[in-house]
Amino acid sequence: MPKVKEYMNCAFESSGWTKDGGKKLDTSKVAQDMVPYGFNVKKELDEVTKECETEFGAETSSIDYLACLLIDEKTKTQFKTMLMMKEADFFKQNLCN
Repeated sequence: MPKVKEYMNCAFESSGWTKDGGKKLDTSKVAQDMVPYGFNVKKELDEVTKECETEFGAETSSIDYLACLLIDEKTKTQFKTMLMMKEADFFKQNLCN
C-alpha cells in the first residue's frame, strides 16, 4: 500500500491541505474549501484531526487523515460530499504519478 500512501500525500499536498509529506493537516484550508459547498465544520475538523493524530501518532499521514474524516460521524458526510464535488476532477488527472 505504499503507492496509495504516496498518492494521497501528493493529492492532499496539491490541494493545499497538508505540507511536509502529509504529516500535518491544515484544517483551516480544508474548512475553507468546504464553505462553497455549504459546510461550516472547522470545529469538527479540528476535533477529528486531533483524535486521528492521537490514534496514529507522529506518523499520521494523508491516508490516515482521509480515513478519519470519512469514518467519523462528525465529518464523514460533509467531507465525502466536498471530495466528490470539488476534488473529482483532481482525482481524474494524473498529477501524482
